Amino acid sequence: MNKMMNQPEFDGGVVPSSLNLSDGEKVISVHAFRYSIVSFWLKTILVRTNRRIHSVQPTGLLIPVGKKIDDIPIEQISATRVETALNYRYGFCGLILAIFGFGMMTEFTGPLPVLFLVVGAALFIESTETFIQIGSTGTSMSKIKVSRLDKSDAEETISAIATSLHKSDSGDSPMSAQNVVESDSTSNLDELEKLASLRDKGILTEDEFNSKKKELLGL
Repeated sequence: MNKMMNQPEFDGGVVPSSLNLSDGEKVISVHAFRYSIVSFWLKTILVRTNRRIHSVQPTGLLIPVGKKIDDIPIEQISATRVETALNYRYGFCGLILAIFGFGMMTEFTGPLPVLFLVVGAALFIESTETFIQIGSTGTSMSKIKVSRLDKSDAEETISAIATSLHKSDSGDSPMSAQNVVESDSTSNLDELEKLASLRDKGILTEDEFNSKKKELLGL
């Protein structure tokens, strides 16, 4: 079980080279997850410092074509959750390729039918995707892809980080946002996003927003 400590915790990961620490910033924990079932050798890295959440994830499916990097300031985090969703495009394309490859095996020899079957199966397997989602005030939702085989580890990590964010006192600035951990549920997060939008439009004051947020989080 992951625990937030005063010393950095390296949960199977190393600090990525993309993380450049500013003056006074320190790493609290590093977590590594498999990026996908098929591309199990690729890793998604999640780093928590005393000022932000830094994530690095590959882009691409079978062959990595780059990296996606996100930085979310701690004071802007409004909600976190781990969610699994179906990618209909992957599922449909995988099914079509697998059927096509199976049909080709009766008429063609060689690696081509097998290639169609393998790619189709890979797409179908990856059609169920798991994401760590981090909501921040004033910006869109950050989605960090992990293998669905690591979903329970991701939920444990996010729960520990959310608890740590709520209780921590980094000395840099007071916390101005609370965190809620949800799994396969969108009600509280959607409500918080609506409230944040109303606040940004000036319909709700900052005090009204904070009051409603505490009600939703049960504080």
